[in-house]
Amino acid sequence: MPVTPDATFNDPLPDPGEGYANVNVQLFGTYIPQSNTDRAAYPLFPDFMDPPFNLPPGPGEPTMDGFAVDFHANFSWEKGRQPSAEEMRRVFTPETAPVINTLAREYAVFSRWFCEAPTCTFPNRSFYHCGSSMGKLDNEWILNYAWDSGCRTSSTC
Repeated sequence: MPVTPDATFNDPLPDPGEGYANVNVQLFGTYIPQSNTDRAAYPLFPDFMDPPFNLPPGPGEPTMDGFAVDFHANFSWEKGRQPSAEEMRRVFTPETAPVINTLAREYAVFSRWFCEAPTCTFPNRSFYHCGSSMGKLDNEWILNYAWDSGCRTSSTC
């Protein structure tokens, strides 16, 4: 599918959650505690989810079956209403995500996902640069990463 100047890049809107609590639902398929459903996905918003932030109580293998569940709840939290069936069907279709779908059709893709922290961008960037997220599990305000990261690097690494 060609990308043109009038292409929209805001679907799905809202985005599926990318915070630690959301990724746990996407990986394990459930909200723990159940009261976290339809609550704020990020700590800077009121009514943020409660610990254990949807992490199952013991070790186990992720089922990878919670992506639609999390999108539905994140949509409900952000929009204040339930998504329609049509809105649920639009998530990452070839029409709404043409680039990633074309890459998947045309090139080899990984069947496993690896990152140090199952969460947002900035904690994982911190892992890349420093070997630690410094205890941060969400993006927070970007300035926190620029001014108080506490990251130490070494030229001998």
